[in-house]
Amino acid sequence: MPTERADRPAQTAVRQDAPPSAGVVIAVSLAAEPSLVPDVRHSLRAVVLMWGSLELADQLELLASELVSNAVRHGGGDDVTVLLKVQGGSALLEVTDHSGTEPIPRSAGADDEGGRGLALVGLLADVWGWYPAPRGRKTVWAGLALSKAGDAA
Repeated sequence: MPTERADRPAQTAVRQDAPPSAGVVIAVSLAAEPSLVPDVRHSLRAVVLMWGSLELADQLELLASELVSNAVRHGGGDDVTVLLKVQGGSALLEVTDHSGTEPIPRSAGADDEGGRGLALVGLLADVWGWYPAPRGRKTVWAGLALSKAGDAA
């Protein structure tokens, strides 16, 4: 059984050549370390670029940056799980952390360095939300229509 390096996200790619009609496209489990967020962002972007959609890749990269950063910063655990799924003609990004607390968008002031993440998610995603996950965790998700970005599911 291969061992995984602690300084890299564990990644399982199920299919990357085209958006499938349904299913998990990529699954990533990573330590809750801020330095690993760019690796996840770039992995998701690379998968979606293989589908031929720069616009969707750009949007998912930003969504991943915000959702994964929030999970690492506020999730209260040692790891974060990221899933990119295709279902119902949409790309669905799900990020699960150890906090069962509802994510609430904040109103950031002009001089605040943070507090804009969920507002940005709300602007980028067609839909987003959250649900309680097993063992006191939560999953925050964001969806983008594949057809909106010129992709066919």
